[in-house]
Amino acid sequence: MSLAKLSERTGLSTTHINDVENGLKEPGIRVLVLLAKALKVPITDLYKVIW
Repeated sequence: MSLAKLSERTGLSTTHINDVENGLKEPGIRVLVLLAKALKVPITDLYKVIW
């Protein structure tokens, strides 16, 4: 999924998503929930990728 599409689905900026993706920012629980819902994956799957 493109950053633009993920941004649209979450309401987060593409810059913020990119920073999380590249390890420049650690996402809070709210961001993780938004990303998990937009990607249609369990939030635990994101923990495995981020940490």
